[in-house]
This record gives sequence, C-alpha cells and structure tokens, in this order.
Amino acid sequence: MAHARVIYDNVLYQMYEGLSMGSQEAVTVVRAACPCGNGQVRIVVTYEDTDWGSRDHDWHGVVACERCKPLYAFVGAGRGADVVHVEDKELCDRLRDEAKAIRRRFLALAEVEEVLEKVAAAFDALPSVAARYRLAVQLKLETATLATFRRHTRDCDTRRWLASLRHMSNLAALFAFAGGDPASVSAAEAQADALEAQALDALRPTMSLGPISLFASPREGQ
Repeated sequence: MAHARVIYDNVLYQMYEGLSMGSQEAVTVVRAACPCGNGQVRIVVTYEDTDWGSRDHDWHGVVACERCKPLYAFVGAGRGADVVHVEDKELCDRLRDEAKAIRRRFLALAEVEEVLEKVAAAFDALPSVAARYRLAVQLKLETATLATFRRHTRDCDTRRWLASLRHMSNLAALFAFAGGDPASVSAAEAQADALEAQALDALRPTMSLGPISLFASPREGQ
C-alpha cells in the first residue's frame, strides 16, 4: 500500500462560529495525491450542530481525477478511510450481502419460530420478574441489572421482547435450551463469518486516509 502525504485542513478549527442550531456544513477534512499523482483524493465530512452538541453526521470520499475516478472507491477503516480498487469493493459488498442473506434465511426458518415459542412459554411460566431475569442472564439475553431488565420488559409481550433479540448470536443458547440443534446455528454463522472474512480479504487498500472525524483530525503539519 502506498504511503501518501496526507494533509489535514485547518478549516475544521474555524467552522464552529456562525453555525445555527440544526445546521449542517460539508467540509473537506483530509486530502492527498490520487494514485496516479495527477489529481487528489479527499474525504468530505458533513458536520452538524444539534441540541446535543456538535457531531459528525456523515462522510464521503471524492476522487478529483478523471483517470482515477472510475478505478477507485472508499471504504471506512477504523477512524479513517481506505482508498481501494472499485472491483475489490464490489466483490467485498457482494460477499457481505451473501453473508447477510445466509443469516436472514436462517432467522426466517420455521424451526427458529418453534424455538422462540418454546422459550417464550418458559419465560411466561416463571412466577416473577426476578426469575425471568435469571433465565435471561443464563441464556445471555440480558447483561444489564434487574432494574433495567424490569424496564425493558414492562408492559411488553414476551414474544415481542424475544423478537427484538432475534439475532444469530443469541440463537445457539436458545436452541440448546429449547431442545433444538445448536450445531445448525453454528454452521450457518460459520458460513456467514467465512464470507465476511473473504470480503475483508478482498479489499487491498491503495492508501489510507484518516482520521476522518471532525473532532479527531490533527492540525495541518501534525
């Protein structure tokens, strides 16, 4: 991966004055020479002033070079962004979509509905909120305190509460508890994880830009 000279724009530190509450402004926070050297790549962050303070609202990358524009794209990378080949990003996106599809198909299985119904019946049969809390902790559905669990489930149907926790990461324990086959969950999750690993391997960064947060970028020259 090429090491580009990255420049951070001082405008970040001059833009806080004059913005009204709820306003947004798009600002280039970092720029560097493009891969061919005849233009630039840059990251633009939309800054938003809200009732809760200033925050980064969104970001996007710009390739300001006619030669490089059709060849390169941007992906988030930690606190920064990587410049990658377009075909690599497209492959990465396809693999991630396949992983999501595997999880969606598994979660839609009738067997999952049957397991959730058995678990819901077990919760409903318990005599107190404290007993339901202990079972939720046992099944790793709850990591908060009893008081928080009580708030989460107050006036909430058990099945609706479980539906909100319908994630692959929860299912193995639920399948084991309800007499299902946890191995089927693990197999589907392993297949999806393998695709996501392939998606990451598909990305071959040409350069890295960052950090891209308005509140993390160093001043120019740092």
